[in-house]
Amino acid sequence: MRKELIFIEKGFEKRFNRGDIIYFVENKGKEPFVKFGMVDEQFSDKVCIDYLEAKENRLVNGIKIDEFENWEKPKKLPKGWTWNTRLFEITYEERSKEVDNKMAQILLNNRIDNPKDIKTLYEKGYFVKKSTIFSGTIEAIVDKDGYKLVKYLPPYEIVHNGTSIRSDEVYSTYEEAKSKADEYTAELKRQAALTDAEWSMELIDNEIKKWIHFEDVSESRAKKVYEFFKSFGDKIKNVEARFVGQGLQWRYWKNKKWNTIDY
Repeated sequence: MRKELIFIEKGFEKRFNRGDIIYFVENKGKEPFVKFGMVDEQFSDKVCIDYLEAKENRLVNGIKIDEFENWEKPKKLPKGWTWNTRLFEITYEERSKEVDNKMAQILLNNRIDNPKDIKTLYEKGYFVKKSTIFSGTIEAIVDKDGYKLVKYLPPYEIVHNGTSIRSDEVYSTYEEAKSKADEYTAELKRQAALTDAEWSMELIDNEIKKWIHFEDVSESRAKKVYEFFKSFGDKIKNVEARFVGQGLQWRYWKNKKWNTIDY
């Protein structure tokens, strides 16, 4: 059986409690940014996180959208009706100016560095778990029987209400998470400064290390493999390697066939 390659940093296995406000870094192939959430559960290797959002404050004809129910019985279209006639009004429940200012700072200006403010707004009901929010719209369905108002959620829309992240990649403070985001950007800049040959050799080295780890490779065998790749000289920029079930393999980028290294 292969050994586990990814290790959770010691001390990070169980640090949080349900309801804690935490921070993590998200990039998805773009510039990394810090996000916040609330701990739902923590296991030794991951933290399950609920996304928090502003409480829904839409009103449908004066009714809170959470309390609005689809019309079972249609109503008659109003006199003078055209396809441009508004059949319902969406307004917004007012919040106190102080709450609006804090919400704006957090959601619009990304001032998310104070977990106490976020937790307080959650406890007062201004922040809620995203899973509790209706993310759809209100639609007026018109036919020969009149019209109905219904809640509508696109059938193929995927809504992510939370996430699971490695325990050692979740942080108690904004500053910790921001530091990790900055480190990630610095690493990409370091790689960008490498020559093509240096960058290619780093990628190959990563695969060699996997091979050494999983196969308990001796120092002498590893030394021969490193010498093999160094023998390519500058041509190493055109070479790639991979570690698979058959062992450590290499090929030129332009070739389809992989060659297994047998040392």
